[in-house]
Amino acid sequence: MTEKLPRQKFRRLTFVKVTRGERYRQFGKDAIVHGSYAQLNDDQEDDIGSSAPTEFYMIYVIEDGVVIEEVGWYGERDLTALKTQDKEKAEKMIDQYLGIVSDDIE
Repeated sequence: MTEKLPRQKFRRLTFVKVTRGERYRQFGKDAIVHGSYAQLNDDQEDDIGSSAPTEFYMIYVIEDGVVIEEVGWYGERDLTALKTQDKEKAEKMIDQYLGIVSDDIE
């Protein structure tokens, strides 16, 4: 029987602010949650057999209204959900960023 993972604090496409970790350049910036470690690593166990954590997140960092980079792993205590949420806007911002990234690679 598979052990049920703890409930995540943030879902994909949630707008958050990096509110802890003053030593990081992303401190104080808005971001969009890409997903938790468990979500982004489809197997629900890590390499030592324990449940993949749901409290660490990969995020898309926003600057001047544009996604500028994807970084991880931020703990749920490092992030605070913004009051205004708009999943459609988040998807568009990420799509634009991914388009820019793939254009640069070609």
